[in-house]
Amino acid sequence: MPKLEKFISGFTLGRETGVKDMQSAYPSDAGIIEAAPLPFDMASTRKKVRNGATSTRSLNPELIIKSFNTWAFKREQPGNPERLVPAVEAAMRAGRPLEFVLYWGKGPRAEIAAPDLACLDYLGQLAERVRQAYAPGAVFRLIFTDTHAALNGHPAAAADAYFGAIDAAAQARGFASTRLSDVVAFAVALAAIIIGSILAFIGGMQSGALVQYATTGPDGTPQIDPSNLSAGEQQAAATAGLLTVAGFLVFGVLGLWGFIQGIIATAKNRGRGFGIAALVLAVLGGVVVAVVFGAGAAAGAAPYTSSFG
Repeated sequence: MPKLEKFISGFTLGRETGVKDMQSAYPSDAGIIEAAPLPFDMASTRKKVRNGATSTRSLNPELIIKSFNTWAFKREQPGNPERLVPAVEAAMRAGRPLEFVLYWGKGPRAEIAAPDLACLDYLGQLAERVRQAYAPGAVFRLIFTDTHAALNGHPAAAADAYFGAIDAAAQARGFASTRLSDVVAFAVALAAIIIGSILAFIGGMQSGALVQYATTGPDGTPQIDPSNLSAGEQQAAATAGLLTVAGFLVFGVLGLWGFIQGIIATAKNRGRGFGIAALVLAVLGGVVVAVVFGAGAAAGAAPYTSSFG
C-alpha cells in the first residue's frame, strides 16, 4: 500500500482513548478493503433542526472532533491539540467543511491497485463520518510527492502514470489533488518576489541616499561626480548597485524557475491553481520588485531632497 507520508489533519484532539493495542486499533490493508462504514451514534453529538439538518450553532466543536479523532483513523496523538478547537470553530462560523491535507508517496507500482483504492475508500469513510457529525462535512486534498519520487530514482513516466491514476480515482471520490512540485513552484515564485523586493528596497534606499553627495548641475538637476567621492562614499555607491542587481537577479532566477514549473503544471492540468498562481507571481513579480526599489530610493533620498528644491 502506498505510504501516506504525512497526515496533516489539523483537526485531531489529544484525548485519552480506551484503545491499548495500536495494531488492533489501526487496520491493515486487508482490513481496510473489507471495512464497512464505521457506526457512529449521532444522538449525543447534534441537535435536530426543523428540516432535519444539523445546526452548526448548536454543535460543540469537541463533539465534532470526536467524529474523526479515533484510533481507526490516526496513528498517534496530535502534537498541538490546543489549536484544534479554534480551527473547528472557525470552520463552523464560516459554514465550510473541515480541511484535511495528506501527502501521497510513490512506491514500486506504476499503476493503481486494490490497496490504493482501499485507502481512498477508507478516507471516504472518514469523510462520511465527519459529515454525519457536521453537515458541511470534510474536504481532502492529496499532495502527490513527485519530487520525492524523483529523488528516490523512480522514472518520471512511471510516477506520472501512477499519480495520474490516483488523481482520477481521488477526483471520482470528491477529493482534490495537486503535485508537490507545483506547490514548490508557487512557493519559489512567491519567495522570488519577497527576497527580490527586500534586496531591491535596501539597494534603493542606499541608492537614494547617494543624493546627499550630489551637486546641482547646469540643468538644475542633482548630479553625482564619482571623482569627487571619497573612498567610503564610493564603497556605499558600489554596495547600493550590488544590492539592486542582486535583488533583480534573485527574482529573475527564482521567478523564471517558478514560471516554467507553472507552465508545466497548467499545461498538464495538474494542480492548476498553484500553477496559475505561480505564473501570475512570476509575471507580475518584476513590476512589484521595481516598484519596491523605487519606494526604497524615494525613502533613502527623502532626507536630502530639500537642498534641491
